[in-house]
Amino acid sequence: MKKLILSLSAILMAFMMTSCGDPTSRVKSLTEDIEKNGNDWTDEAQWDDAMVTIAEAIIDFANSDPDEDAYEDFKDAVKDCYTAVDDIDDKKAKKARDKAADKFDKNHKDLKKEMDKAEKILRKLSKKFEDD
Repeated sequence: MKKLILSLSAILMAFMMTSCGDPTSRVKSLTEDIEKNGNDWTDEAQWDDAMVTIAEAIIDFANSDPDEDAYEDFKDAVKDCYTAVDDIDDKKAKKARDKAADKFDKNHKDLKKEMDKAEKILRKLSKKFEDD
């Protein structure tokens, strides 16, 4: 029962994060949540929801035609988020995180394709801003 409630809470949280604000704000909110609660996320579904949220934010950002300042802010937010994910200490939370990461590509094929396109756009933006 506890896992069901936690899973439903994580799904609700993911919907709330996806529906609010710009991609950078969503990533920052997710980062705060991971820093605060990530060690309690022992259910694979919670990590999967977080990974979907970050992937959707990256896709949305790449398609938003950002300027250099927005790009730098977003890049820093994503870096902070990945650091928060890596800084998880709880053994069960790490195991759940790693299982979700291993299954992500298989479980979200369409999202993975969109993510690959978004990453290509972001690499081009990075080069463009470095050249300016």
